[in-house]
Amino acid sequence: QNLFTDGGFEDWASTTSLTNWSLTGGSSTVNQEAATSAPQNHMVLSGSNSARLHVPSSDTTLLETLTPDVAVEGVYVVMAAYVYCRTASAIRCLIDSDQDSANNGSFHGGTGWEVITHEFKVSDTAGNIIAGVQAPGGATASESYIDRAVVWAGPTSPPGRGVESRYGMGMGSFSRRRVRRRQGAPSCQTGEP
Repeated sequence: QNLFTDGGFEDWASTTSLTNWSLTGGSSTVNQEAATSAPQNHMVLSGSNSARLHVPSSDTTLLETLTPDVAVEGVYVVMAAYVYCRTASAIRCLIDSDQDSANNGSFHGGTGWEVITHEFKVSDTAGNIIAGVQAPGGATASESYIDRAVVWAGPTSPPGRGVESRYGMGMGSFSRRRVRRRQGAPSCQTGEP
């Protein structure tokens, strides 16, 4: 289940203010990017809107603070988002909590639409999860479009490092294995030999 309240950036109080997200950072702005059909606006991947983040120079964050119905102490948090940007190293995922220091993922490559991801285990005393994007700013202004953001929280064993990898069956190798039916063994579909 996606823990973001508005991972599709659909809920706006005004064209410059998201309802569920908080923007910090000097003169940076966030704007509603609306879908159009003639011509099609390729900066909106799904739904009616995406978020356009303009960062002139100062360090900027666009974050949602999440307090799920279940405890979050020591959980493993994974975040991903589609981001369009033409400036390399201008934006990345950020995961935090009320007990941690911000933990950042790898930077966007600046090649257009890319999926940026990050994973982080929050403190054993965390009372919430804070997740979103961070743009460090710099000498050159940057503009990014963000859509389809997702965040999950779960057991402290990261995906792919649990049972499958313990027994040498990572997702890639597991999906390529063939199951051979012994001669005369019943078929799974019919129960017939």
